[in-house]
Amino acid sequence: MAVIKQLKDKKCRWCKQLFIPAQSLQVVCTPQCAHAYAKSKREKSYKAETRAMRKKLNESNVKYWADKAKTVCHDYIKKRDKLKGCISCGTTADVQYAAGHFIPSGRASALRYDERNIFKQCNNYCNKNMSGNVRLYRMALVRDYGEEYVQELERIGHTKKTWKIPELQEVIEYYKAKLKELNNAN
Repeated sequence: MAVIKQLKDKKCRWCKQLFIPAQSLQVVCTPQCAHAYAKSKREKSYKAETRAMRKKLNESNVKYWADKAKTVCHDYIKKRDKLKGCISCGTTADVQYAAGHFIPSGRASALRYDERNIFKQCNNYCNKNMSGNVRLYRMALVRDYGEEYVQELERIGHTKKTWKIPELQEVIEYYKAKLKELNNAN
């Protein structure tokens, strides 16, 4: 006659209560816990698959890399100009700032990530309500950098560029390095 060995108490993987399993491979205490545990495992698996799919799609998605490059570039500009006021109106009030383009990035895609064309600007007033407040922006650039500097930007300002993923990745790495350099300096 075979002796049936009593199984040791286990902790339920779902509700964390101790229970005596009926079978050696049993990991949950009740059918309700089994249902909830299985559902959570399916959701985790689905989320992992979704993340993997999204990552694979993003690797070949120019818009994804362009958005990422824009974010890193604008973070650098705001950090670089942290102690300065708005390039257009000069305000240093405690407002939300943006990285405003002198030549709009929609018109001059070649200047989209060019730090010579992007400066800190108050977000709601100059950047959005005044469409960049270009007249005062130009005056500030001429005052700070000279007429030749502004004319060079305006000359390039009609140049279209189709950004490729490797170029965008270079932009991201470039601005990440510059941002790290700024953070280390402070």
